[in-house]
Amino acid sequence: MIYKESDQVIIGVNKTHPINRQRFTLAHEVGHLVMHSHIINKVHVDRTLNQRLHRDGRSKIGEERIEIDANRFAAELLMPSELLKEDAKSAFIDPDEGPTELASLYEVSTQAMSIKLMQLLGDKYSSL
Repeated sequence: MIYKESDQVIIGVNKTHPINRQRFTLAHEVGHLVMHSHIINKVHVDRTLNQRLHRDGRSKIGEERIEIDANRFAAELLMPSELLKEDAKSAFIDPDEGPTELASLYEVSTQAMSIKLMQLLGDKYSSL
């Protein structure tokens, strides 16, 4: 949740979530401030909350463009592609535990790391 009035901004996260999730949520909301400030009035509550309350086909697959943008922003902020590529090549990363070890190193969830690694792999092959 973002509360914005004049030059004051407050971002709220769920304190019951694991700290890695809270970090991602904070980065996600910062992404909204950077990319979507023109559509944030006084209060912005992520559509994902509304989607969880009122699920439909689109909400299940995360098609909301501004949410995808904010997730990508958060992923890049917390797991910069160039640094991650170097760390993924490092000898100390066990291939079988790579996403888990990298997630721990970057203080993100294994799921967030796996998605980021898949995106990096996709980017590598899309440029061929």
